[in-house]
Amino acid sequence: MNIKRYLYITLIFIVLVSLSAVSAADDNANGIISVDDNDELILDEAIDDDVSSANNNYDEELILETPADDLVGSENDATPLKEGATGSFSDLNKLINEDYSSNDTITLNSNYKYSEGDESFIHGIKISRELTIDGNGYTLDGSHIASIFYVDGAWGVTFKDINFINGNATGSANERYGGAISVRYGNGIAENCNFTNNTASGTGGAMHGGSAYNCVFTLNSAEWDGGAMYEGSASNCTFTGNSASVAGGAMSGGSASNCTFTGNSASVAGGAMYEGSASNCTFTGNSASVAGGAMYEGSASNC
Repeated sequence: MNIKRYLYITLIFIVLVSLSAVSAADDNANGIISVDDNDELILDEAIDDDVSSANNNYDEELILETPADDLVGSENDATPLKEGATGSFSDLNKLINEDYSSNDTITLNSNYKYSEGDESFIHGIKISRELTIDGNGYTLDGSHIASIFYVDGAWGVTFKDINFINGNATGSANERYGGAISVRYGNGIAENCNFTNNTASGTGGAMHGGSAYNCVFTLNSAEWDGGAMYEGSASNCTFTGNSASVAGGAMSGGSASNCTFTGNSASVAGGAMYEGSASNCTFTGNSASVAGGAMYEGSASNC
């Protein structure tokens, strides 16, 4: 009888242990499913956030987080670097403002790129004397972080045969104007230059002020007006795929003659030009969300 009772108690104990194990397994399974569901929701939210960020062309945090090594020669850069050594903006400033020996013409023999240690030139390299810079086909790269040049107190400044890429004008007051070139006080002329992927948090994605002759402006942008140029003049230039968050996808103010505007856009008015004058120009496929797909509040002659 004692043996039977012992076996009966043992059997009950085994059943209870088994039920406890099954219950624990069910609890663990439910916990895994719950974690997976949460992870899936978090992943969906992250994807949505990434898509939203990708659609924001002027997200400064994304620009600053882009690895510097990926900026030169990427698929987004329409102008590849000419072969040769690459100097820093500090080197370029030294060449222009320290080692010039009163020369009024400087010919570049290498590419120059904004990089670590160039923080003093994040708002561009200052030019304050009469000067011609012959780029010799080389490229100046702002790394999507820095603007490239600003003219302050100089007349007769000429930029020739230079590729300006990835300039980025940010900051306060006039620091946010002209991603590649900002003419603050004086005058500046760009001849036979290419401006690609330059941006400004203010106006003039590529140039703010100054004049351009036989230049090509591609995929430049401004958060205000003038995706490529603001208050400047252009002659025999080509503007393609430039954009402004407010007005003047390619140009705002100023004048254009014998220029071609293709696929430029503005979020408000003047897909190609805003408050400017155009003569003998061609406009194709430009757009604005509110008014003036090609031009708004400007004048056109023989276009």
